[in-house]
Amino acid sequence: MKLPNRPLALAMLCALMTVSCDTAASVDSGGYKIATAAPEANVLTIFNGTAQAQINGDGTACVFIAWRTSRTAIVWPTGYTARGNPLAVYDGRGEQVLVAGEKLFRTLTQPFLGWGQVLSNRARNVKGCSGFSQSVAIVPTPPRNVANPGPKEYDELQIGKMQSVVNSYRDIFGGLVGDPRSHVITIYVATTADPGSVAQAKASLFSATAASNGFGSLNHWRVGFVVEGPSLATLDGVLNRLQVAQPWGKDVGAKLMGWGIDPVLHKVRIRVLEITPAISADARAAFGDLAVLETAEPLIPL
Repeated sequence: MKLPNRPLALAMLCALMTVSCDTAASVDSGGYKIATAAPEANVLTIFNGTAQAQINGDGTACVFIAWRTSRTAIVWPTGYTARGNPLAVYDGRGEQVLVAGEKLFRTLTQPFLGWGQVLSNRARNVKGCSGFSQSVAIVPTPPRNVANPGPKEYDELQIGKMQSVVNSYRDIFGGLVGDPRSHVITIYVATTADPGSVAQAKASLFSATAASNGFGSLNHWRVGFVVEGPSLATLDGVLNRLQVAQPWGKDVGAKLMGWGIDPVLHKVRIRVLEITPAISADARAAFGDLAVLETAEPLIPL
């Protein structure tokens, strides 16, 4: 089942360890202590659901994600604080990141929060979150690298032809992403691509648009390139392993809802009914940093 590409962005926390990983507690004057830790390096999880908070009598608070029947405690970056009613979490600059009761689903203008490895409570002790069986850590989402576009404008028919060329040069390109606010198209070139081959692929991109006069739609776009991330061919390798890798396949089973290449994250997004520590560890072992798990409801309700 293919996953529709949707622009988004993200990143992560508390490194994978075979021993217990304790978190510290950060407190703001007049606020509540929340679990914090140093960040992980890679985005591994996208949680949908609802942010909720549990206030404890000892001055601590646990912010967690409620999704279907699961509850996942959140570990925040060092320096984050929490206060207010409903409880809100603030970053080190004092900007609000999340408030209890908020839906975690994001749009292009409000990107997904980024999460790290889902671990069991035995592997990561989250202060203030007793009674939770699993936790996940968050880091601030880095800004997406957007191309500095050239002055020429292209209509949507021409952009569609460029997309076809990007899809055909899978060893060269990492994807094509359009921002409807700025009308800028960013075409990602894989960091492993040969410069000579890149020049040839770019020539094919622009020659594909030559037959159109550029006035085939009301919306016009400018185009630029960014060298970043793996190639589409590399991500194809993840797709090819998705249904055969073990113990991933056995543990995820019928919880696998869909998948597809996300050109913004430069990863394969794998939609699953729920994310457990076992499924998270399996995905990390099978696909490394080339995949991200996302909670998703089935297309047909179970």
